[in-house]
Amino acid sequence: MYNENMKEGFCKDYLRSRIIQKTSLYGLFRKIESYEERLNKDASEFTKEEALAMYKSLKSRSVYTLMNNNTILKAYCAWLKYYNKLNVEIAYENINIEDLKLCVDKNAHKVLSREEITEIEEQLLNVTDMAIIECLFQGIAGPSMRDITELNESMLDKSNSCLVFPDGRVLYISSRLCDLLDEAFREETYICYGDTLRVKQLNGVGKLFKDRDNVHAVDSDDKRFRAVYRKIQVIRNYVGIKELTMKGIAASGMVYSLRKYLDETGLDLKEYLQTESGQLLMERYGYHSEHRIDNVIHRFKNLI
Repeated sequence: MYNENMKEGFCKDYLRSRIIQKTSLYGLFRKIESYEERLNKDASEFTKEEALAMYKSLKSRSVYTLMNNNTILKAYCAWLKYYNKLNVEIAYENINIEDLKLCVDKNAHKVLSREEITEIEEQLLNVTDMAIIECLFQGIAGPSMRDITELNESMLDKSNSCLVFPDGRVLYISSRLCDLLDEAFREETYICYGDTLRVKQLNGVGKLFKDRDNVHAVDSDDKRFRAVYRKIQVIRNYVGIKELTMKGIAASGMVYSLRKYLDETGLDLKEYLQTESGQLLMERYGYHSEHRIDNVIHRFKNLI
C-alpha cells in the first residue's frame, strides 16, 4: 500500500469500530495504490477532481460501491487529521452521490469478472454470504439449489480441495472456496443488511445454511430455491449490481472457466466442449440436454 504505515494504523482503528470485512478495507487501498503512485501522492492529498478521476478509473458497476469507498477514504482523511495532527483538506467531504453516479462504468460487460466477484464478496458482512456467491460462481448449485442448501462440513475435503456429496459426486473447488466454506460452517452470528444494524444468533453450526434460513425444516425444492433466491436478492440490493443474480453469477463463472480452459488448451469453443473436461464443466453448470454443446455455444460464444 502507498504510505503503508499510515494506512495500516488507520485500518486497525477503523476495524475496531466498524462492521466491515478486513479484506474489503485493504482491497480498496490496494486498488487505488497505482493511482497514488501515478500522481506521486497519498489519496488523502487528492483534490476533488483527482478523487473523481480515480473513482472513474476503478470502473465500478455500482454507485453504492463508490459511496462505500468514499466513506472509507473520508474517514481515513479525518483519522489523519485528528490522530496524526496532519493538515489535511478532506476533498471527499465535497463528493456527493450525483458526482459518483457519473463515475459508474456504463460500458461494463454483461458478465462479472473474477475480480468483480471477489470485490463483491469482500463488501459483504457475513462469510456465509461470501461462500454462497463463490459456490454459485464455481458451479456449485444442483437441482433447485439443493447442493448449496444441504452443504455441510462433512462434505468438505480441504486436503484435496473438493466437495464430496452423499450421492458420490466429487467437485473440485478453489482454495479460496475451501477457506470460505471452512469459516462459514463455523459462523455463529449473522449481521442483517439494512439501515439498522441487527445481529442474529445462528443455530446449526457445521452447515452453510443455518436454521434461521428456514430450509431444513421443509423438504420442498421450491422453498430451498427461494431461500437462495432471497439471499441473493438481499445481497444484490446491498451492493447495487443488477447483474448479481443466481443465473448471472453462474454464467460469469462459466465464462471465467471457459476462458481459462481455452487459453490452456488452445482449442476453440466447440472442440473444448467435446472433450471430457468440457463435458464435465457443462454438467457442473447445469447443462444436461443432448443439445448442450449447441446451447453453450449459442449462450457464450460472444462472451469469451
